[in-house]
Amino acid sequence: VGEKKIADAWNRAVDAIRQPGSSIKPLAVYAQALERGLVNTATIIEDLPVTYNNGKPYPLNDTRTYSSKRSIWYGLVYSVNAVSLNTLEKVGLSNSFDFTKNQLGLGTLVESITNSAGVSFSDIGYAPLGMGAFTYGVTVRDMSSAYATFANNGTYREGRTYLAVLDDQGRKVLDNQQDSRKLFSEKTINYINLCMTD
Repeated sequence: VGEKKIADAWNRAVDAIRQPGSSIKPLAVYAQALERGLVNTATIIEDLPVTYNNGKPYPLNDTRTYSSKRSIWYGLVYSVNAVSLNTLEKVGLSNSFDFTKNQLGLGTLVESITNSAGVSFSDIGYAPLGMGAFTYGVTVRDMSSAYATFANNGTYREGRTYLAVLDDQGRKVLDNQQDSRKLFSEKTINYINLCMTD
């Protein structure tokens, strides 16, 4: 409220890039697996490590235990890391990355980048796509736009800050048209919304 005093001030919704953590699972894993017909909510998926790093199981669930098998519903509702990563295996890392970045609008994801110390990073992997540990992270605006797809009957709508700019006569001088595209079927949306409600 009041007069604007700072031009281009820091905006946490569009400027802050943060790790989404497990909130990425419905977007990058479960909705994609459901839409591709690879699973349904009753499908049983392994609740076991997908790999071992120096003899240590990966990923760890929050309980540090595994239950051998769980349903997709259970994995999503209780955010079970091993179920997420085993489902991600079915979708495919490259498929998930491409869809999440290019269709769901999470443009901060990186295919490959090397830092000044020569260390390479990529968001095409288990931790980024299955558990939300991205190289840079995502913005609140991008995550909100992606999640709104579930409320918009499967139609993604690009986030925007304003609708239009009018002059003092009420004439439109700038129109901010919103890009949109249908990404998920009604069936997928119903499954995802049921699980997230639970």
